Amino acid sequence: ECVLVVDDESAILATARAALDGHGYVTLTAAGGGDGIAQFRAHRDDIRLVVVDLMMPEVDGPAVMAAVRRESPDVPILAASGLP
Repeated sequence: ECVLVVDDESAILATARAALDGHGYVTLTAAGGGDGIAQFRAHRDDIRLVVVDLMMPEVDGPAVMAAVRRESPDVPILAASGLP
């Protein structure tokens, strides 16, 4: 299955890709919200889960989630944040 990971930190994207790929998932990564929305639109038929950081500059996590919901309301979204 395919998972899209959206985060503005390259280390988090690399770690997520390594962990997911190591467990047999196909992992797409997006370095920010705008890229995440574009990746989702390009691969929406394949993506089974979106993992998104809530706090990103320019296009934040809630905006990404809203775009995904508009286009594919049944795709699960896992929102994450480094904030306490």
